[in-house]
Amino acid sequence: MDSKKIPFESRGFILLNNNKILFNLEPSEDTNNYQLCITDSTLKPLKYMLCYPDKYVGGWVTNDVFLRNNNGISYYNSPADTIYRLDYDGNLVGKRLLSFANGTIDESAKLNFVGAEQQGKLTNGMHLLNNPFELPNGICVMEVTDYSNKGAYVVTLNPGKKLHRAEKFADHMSIYDVIVPCALSRNNQVISYLDRELAEKCYDFDMMPDSLVKALDEGNRLLVIHNIH
Repeated sequence: MDSKKIPFESRGFILLNNNKILFNLEPSEDTNNYQLCITDSTLKPLKYMLCYPDKYVGGWVTNDVFLRNNNGISYYNSPADTIYRLDYDGNLVGKRLLSFANGTIDESAKLNFVGAEQQGKLTNGMHLLNNPFELPNGICVMEVTDYSNKGAYVVTLNPGKKLHRAEKFADHMSIYDVIVPCALSRNNQVISYLDRELAEKCYDFDMMPDSLVKALDEGNRLLVIHNIH
């Protein structure tokens, strides 16, 4: 089996049309601090895009920097304020600027998240934790943390109708209301996971079958499938 070393440090990748590959890069002077690189199938760099801000270090790890949906590919690297949209050839075709009701986190955290946390600067503001899932009907499902209220929220947003709903992880929620999105099914259902810490906050935790409670006690996660309209 043939193998080839990637010519740069990368956080994630996604396949494009024509056997090209889109990579998310670690900040580096060797790549002039670019965030994105498109290569051919032999990993030869063809195009670099989007530079990191000056003095960027990072520190927050985004699980899904790239997500494919019916409208193209979304790119998001938390805790930035912008979600970028690319087509299936890797061309930048749009972006969405995030605006939170309680404001965004300290600007220093967007450059060096760990450093800001150690300096006690993460006490106010909100930021998106991961790349949001976008359904074919335009609804986005995203997970947001709020340092002002010391809580996490699941937000469902319909940009076309300018409607949104925010649900805070709290005692009044059902185990079926907690959405921690991790994947989309072939039927465009949102699949999320449920661990013991989240499940025991829900009012119907004691109603769960003993077998599921036992699985959570053993450190497993349960997958929950949601139909979102």
